[in-house]
Amino acid sequence: MRRAAGGLLLALLLGLSAALPAWAGVSVAYRAADGDSWARIALRHGVSVAALRAANPGLDAARGWVRLPDAARLPDAPSIALLASAYQEISAIVEDAQIDAVYRIVGREFHVGRWAGANIIAAVAGGNMDNAAIGATVLLQHFNVRALGFVGIAGGGGATRVGDVIVAAAAVQHDQGNWYDFALDGGQTFAGLSWQMRGQPLLSDAGRVARLVLQPDPALLARIGRSVAGLELPPIGDEVAAFHGVAPYRPALWLDGWSASGSQFVTSHHARSTIERRMALAAQRLGLPPPPRFVVDQEDFAAVLASEEHGVPWFIVRVVVDLAAQKSAAAGIPLALYDRPEEIPAWLAANGQQSHAKHFDWSYFYRLIALTLRPVVHELGAADDDDAPHATGAAAAAR
Repeated sequence: MRRAAGGLLLALLLGLSAALPAWAGVSVAYRAADGDSWARIALRHGVSVAALRAANPGLDAARGWVRLPDAARLPDAPSIALLASAYQEISAIVEDAQIDAVYRIVGREFHVGRWAGANIIAAVAGGNMDNAAIGATVLLQHFNVRALGFVGIAGGGGATRVGDVIVAAAAVQHDQGNWYDFALDGGQTFAGLSWQMRGQPLLSDAGRVARLVLQPDPALLARIGRSVAGLELPPIGDEVAAFHGVAPYRPALWLDGWSASGSQFVTSHHARSTIERRMALAAQRLGLPPPPRFVVDQEDFAAVLASEEHGVPWFIVRVVVDLAAQKSAAAGIPLALYDRPEEIPAWLAANGQQSHAKHFDWSYFYRLIALTLRPVVHELGAADDDDAPHATGAAAAAR
C-alpha cells in the first residue's frame, strides 16, 4: 500500500511538472498596461485571479510590475528576437513597434509585439560576454524564437568606415582560452585554441575546427542579403564627420565581415592588430581567406553560441561607430596613449581639447540599426515554417 501510495505521489508530481512551463520557479513579472485589471492579466496568461493575487500579496491594484504565477503562459508565437547590450540600440525599434506586452525576467526586460510585419521580441541583455550569454539563454528558454539577432554598435577594423553596417559572416571569441601558433615540419603553421565545451576540455584541432569559428546558416545569410539589397544608408552628419575628422560620406553595408568578441573593451592599437591576426589564423584553419573587415564587440559570440546550443538560427548586425584604436588619429591623440588611457585626460587638457564622448549624439547610429533591421525582420518573419532558416552546428545535430 505504501509502495502504491508512493507511486501515486510520483505520478502526481510528474504530472504537475509536465503541466508547468519550462521556466517554472524563475520569477517573471508583467508590466501592467493602461486598462489592465487582475482579471484581464489572469486571462491573458491562463491563470486564475486568485493565483495572480496570491503571487502579489503586497499589490493592491494591478499596476506597475505584476509577478506571474509559475503556471502562467507567456506569448508563444514564433518571433524574431532582437537582442542588444543597451536599450539605446533597440530604442528606435521599440518606439516604432506595436508593443503588446513587456516582461521582466532575471532583471532583463523583453518587449513583445509586432514590427515590420513580423512578431518580434526586443530585449536588452546587458554588456559583456557573461550578460550576453545570460540574456540570450533567458530569452531562448522563455519565448518561441524563430531566429535570434544580436544587434548594436561596435568598433570596426579592416576595410571599414564609421557608419558602415556589418552583417557578420562569422563570429569568433578573441580572448577565449589560450591562443597559440607554431611551425610544423613542411612549412605549415599550427594555430589552435584550448577551451571548454559543456565542461569538457577540448583542443581546436581537426575535430573541433567548426567551434573555433561560428557561422550563421548560409541560407539565412543569403536571405538577409537579398532583403537589404539596394538599401541606401543615409550619409553621416556633420557632427559625426567632424568628430572623426572626415568629410561627410554615405556608409556601406557589408555581408563579408566577421565579429570578434571579447570581455575587454578594445582601445589599444596593439590589441586590435592582435585580434586581426587571430581571426586570420582562425580563417586559415577553416580554409577561408582572412576577413576583409570586422567589428570588435563584447557580446556577439556568447549570444550566438547560446542560440546554437538551443538549435535556433542566428545573425549579427553591427554598426561601426569608431575604428577601435585608430580613431585616435582623427582626434589627434597619439596612438601610444591608447595603451595608457589614464593619461588621455591630461593630454586633452594640455592640448586644449576635450572628450566628445559625454556630449556626442549617437542617435544617427541607432537609427541605422533600425533602418537595416526593418527589411531583415520583414523577410525572416514573413517566411512560412517550411521555409524558415534551420540551425547549424552541434546544437542542430543534437536535436
